[in-house]
Amino acid sequence: MALTQDTARDLARSIAEQVVSRFKQEFAGENEEQLDRNLRAFSNKVSRICWKTAQKWCKFDDEGPILMPDFTRIFYKKGNTEVVLQEFAPQVRRLKFHNALLVENDTTGTDVKSFTLGLPYVVFMFKFVGGIFQEVYCSFNNAPLKRLDETPKVPYLSNIGTDLRVCLGSFDRAENLEKGNIAQQCSSIISYFWQSLFVNELGDNYWQCKSHFLTNDARLGSLTAWQAATEENPLFVIDEPGWLPYGANTYGDMIVHLFALDNKDTEFQHAISDDLSKEVLSGIKTDISASINQVSEQSMSKLIDQIADQLLQATK
Repeated sequence: MALTQDTARDLARSIAEQVVSRFKQEFAGENEEQLDRNLRAFSNKVSRICWKTAQKWCKFDDEGPILMPDFTRIFYKKGNTEVVLQEFAPQVRRLKFHNALLVENDTTGTDVKSFTLGLPYVVFMFKFVGGIFQEVYCSFNNAPLKRLDETPKVPYLSNIGTDLRVCLGSFDRAENLEKGNIAQQCSSIISYFWQSLFVNELGDNYWQCKSHFLTNDARLGSLTAWQAATEENPLFVIDEPGWLPYGANTYGDMIVHLFALDNKDTEFQHAISDDLSKEVLSGIKTDISASINQVSEQSMSKLIDQIADQLLQATK
């Protein structure tokens, strides 16, 4: 019998539905195994890369584990960059100040005067790249660090930028620092910092704190008053003064910033996110293409027989 248009459409729809249904079933079954295998291979490669890289994060030299400086609270290595955070308990130091810090706007005087001052907790944060000192930051604190989300306090000293970076002036790094010896480098830099002359250059932190304390705590309103208060009670610097917070940045933020430009860490991220991802995507595409071909071959012969039977039945 001749096929009508409606019968032909129904038959075509039936055939198409069967083809799509069979293809979905075969394709899903085929890819479930192949994609799982590909993702497992990806996971194994990531694990090997991470493990291989992590082995280098253990800091060893020719004589064994690295010796950390005294008062170190944090040592963190990522890529070629190492960060050391040292925290010094309240102490009394005799420091030298240029006349320009004693009399505001007096830049002509050459007098130098020493003051014995009680200091709160002082935090130094060092950055090293390839075992070589790069920069150091300094802040005050009125208590020991308990969490990295705490905000540093502005240091009541000069020679420190508004970003808390310490200016080392004429310090000869090549002459005084031993590459790879972090303990020696930290010790030399801190010793130089405390023995240096505090001048009016990079004095914004000093004047900001002085202005604040002239209004809020006269004991810190001048170096003379600070010294007198120290003689009465060296620990008054942690008991009562309201040290100014350093903006919105936390110690954790500062540590993250120190690692931001590490080339080795960037290479590691690139290896994971770009190179390895491209390799895996290429493998998945190859698997999908192979699955389509295999499913087509498996399904075609069965579908041909089914379609032929339906056409014969429809024409009887």
